[in-house]
Amino acid sequence: MKKTWFADWFDTKYYHILYGNKRSDEEARVFIQSLVNYLQVEPGLNFWDMSCGMGRHARALHDLGFHVIATDLSKHSINKAKQLSNPEIEFSIQDMRYFFRSNYFDLVGNFFTSFGYFKYKHDDQRIIKNAYTALKPNGIFVLDFLNATKVRKIESSTETKTIDGIHFVIRKYSSKHAVHKEIVVTENEMELHHEEKVFLYSIDELKQLLKCAGFRQIECFGNYKLDAYTEESDRSILLAIK
Repeated sequence: MKKTWFADWFDTKYYHILYGNKRSDEEARVFIQSLVNYLQVEPGLNFWDMSCGMGRHARALHDLGFHVIATDLSKHSINKAKQLSNPEIEFSIQDMRYFFRSNYFDLVGNFFTSFGYFKYKHDDQRIIKNAYTALKPNGIFVLDFLNATKVRKIESSTETKTIDGIHFVIRKYSSKHAVHKEIVVTENEMELHHEEKVFLYSIDELKQLLKCAGFRQIECFGNYKLDAYTEESDRSILLAIK
């Protein structure tokens, strides 16, 4: 069976080589500290990082005293996260589209546009419903997504990078409903082709998905310091209460 683009691309070394320097632990720490300050939540609560990558948000949460369970579809990412992180953090391979736990977590996070990847939009609704199911009553879901309004304004572009002797050509463009990247990787004489595709949900569409899942109170922010959302914000960050 052919892998989906995200299962194929995220589990390669090239994904981590290309993006490793962009996704810093410091950025994650700023965001998590802002969340904790805003929500005024106490250490010791149960937090599910439902698409953890190499664990940078999970580490920031653990450092602030949370009990963190972190999952990801990528075996490579989970193995790397275990190497980089405190052994008290529970890492495991899990597809966030499928049931994980019920009425267990105080908070659930979906960070850094780990959403909108799927062929069918009902899979995105399943992710939000799984977050809702996993939360205790009054639990909080954090959805950190790109700002579709801003992304739609970006013109198509092509850039090249060479990192550790590996050559990348990245073509980025937007269609009406999605943002696309076509990535050509060349190492020695081997050439590989990968892609990224993320549906462009507006902040109002994200709110509607959350309401349909049962969330009753939703707040919106525009960056990792939790400043107010505007159409020019870098991010669409939503906090939703069960």
